[in-house]
Amino acid sequence: ATQRMARRNALVRHLPAVETLGATTVICSDKTGTLTQNRMRVAQLFADDRLAAARDTPPPAHLLRNARSCHNLKRTQVDGRSVWLGDPMELALHTYAGGDAGGDELPCLGQLAFDSDRRRMSVIVEDRGERWLYCKGAPEVVVELCDRIDHAGATIPLDEPRRARVAQAQETMADGGLRVLALAYRRLAPDAAATEQGLILS
Repeated sequence: ATQRMARRNALVRHLPAVETLGATTVICSDKTGTLTQNRMRVAQLFADDRLAAARDTPPPAHLLRNARSCHNLKRTQVDGRSVWLGDPMELALHTYAGGDAGGDELPCLGQLAFDSDRRRMSVIVEDRGERWLYCKGAPEVVVELCDRIDHAGATIPLDEPRRARVAQAQETMADGGLRVLALAYRRLAPDAAATEQGLILS
């Protein structure tokens, strides 16, 4: 049956899926350029125990450095101008952090790549002789690696009540149809291994 369908340009891996499709009355699909523009932007932030629109929330300094540094974007020339190309989510974070405004990027010394099991990525960058690890990924993964959080310009313990508030903010954003990421960081001691433990949630 699947071979007969293939001859009519219908590719089916699992025949039971066709049975489900046969009972379907409405199919909604997204075609980039018709329903969406394949452009993303930073819409909300949870900072200082407060969930608010990104434009109304002063972001922590390390959150901006993370958004600007932790990516796989490539700079290229298009129509005689320098632009960044890559994943729309990373482009949105990079733009939000002022990456399109020019200036030098922090030198990247290494990367712990994203994969579907880790559900996060990290980069090691250097700033004025200091090494920093910046991590971004699924909140339920990244928050578990953190024991502190940025709050009102200081770093405080990430205790259970604050973890609960972070989880509630994540759920609220997800319920609103937003893609939610957690960003975290830590300073690396000289010659120390780049481990994703003891992070500070931005």
